[in-house]
Amino acid sequence: MRKSIITLYFIMFSILTFGNNFSTADVKKKISEDIHKQIDIAIIPIHTNALQEVFSAKFYKAKININYPGSPFLSLDYAIVYDLDNKIHYFEMPTSNQTLTQMLSIINKNFRLEETTISHTLLEIALNDLEPIGTRDLRVEKIQKNGNKWVYIRSKFFDHYSGYIFYTDNNGKIVNIEYSMNIGLSKPIIRNK
Repeated sequence: MRKSIITLYFIMFSILTFGNNFSTADVKKKISEDIHKQIDIAIIPIHTNALQEVFSAKFYKAKININYPGSPFLSLDYAIVYDLDNKIHYFEMPTSNQTLTQMLSIINKNFRLEETTISHTLLEIALNDLEPIGTRDLRVEKIQKNGNKWVYIRSKFFDHYSGYIFYTDNNGKIVNIEYSMNIGLSKPIIRNK
């Protein structure tokens, strides 16, 4: 996704630099209109049983495609968006150690994360639906549970594991979500792939 963002910034910088060489606002407007004609956004629903069980929102993948005349077709990465109460929001993918308040706000209020049910597998599938395993550095898939703390390890970069940490109350309701890029392995491991 970083390549796509860098590519998009390069394109925008090139357009702005090129546009600044012209003295009239009309030429800038024509160039901007022409560029917008070359952009196509494909909206792909991501509706799975796991997402419906875990989250209260409906998810979509917005894929950005650019087709410049005389140039090969360029497909930039995609954005995950969700519809909640008829409002569209961009789903924030974690990029560093951070608390995921947005993700917590769209967890289905009836969803409970429990070891004795398939809920931990449903959550894993829902995470895979939003961010397929292997889209980050090295594919790693592990689930750890320690008390009310559930750790979903998603990748490894050098000696560091990264993934989601879900904290639950005593009834299995998720009360906090974090993303960590420095997870240590501990027991018990519920799933080790």
